[in-house]
Amino acid sequence: MEEADLDFGVESEFKECGDILQKLLVDLYRVKTLTDYEAPFDERWTRCLPIYPCVHKTLKVVEVNGFKGSHDACLLLVYFVSFGSVMEKLDLKVSKEVGHGESAEVGLRKAQMLQNIKKASPSLQISIF
Repeated sequence: MEEADLDFGVESEFKECGDILQKLLVDLYRVKTLTDYEAPFDERWTRCLPIYPCVHKTLKVVEVNGFKGSHDACLLLVYFVSFGSVMEKLDLKVSKEVGHGESAEVGLRKAQMLQNIKKASPSLQISIF
């Protein structure tokens, strides 16, 4: 199993997957821009996105360290949960740092909201630390 440290600043460290992740983030941003999307957990936007085979058929484990609940991070995780049909595990380690005028509790609340998203994989376990 390969591990990737997702800081949501897609760079060359992702090698061949970097281009796919970059395109996914661009697509997510376009949907946000076109729909003036506000609530990060509304599932209507998912109808506009392509379903990448690597997410749908391959992605099993996602670990996020230092989750702060940023809009982009939430969109990406909602995408993974909504379309990762073979996902088994999503581990979110919530950041204790405070930033952008928000408390550390904001990240925790947003992480907890991810548990209410309709999961593509019936065996997906979401753990929040």
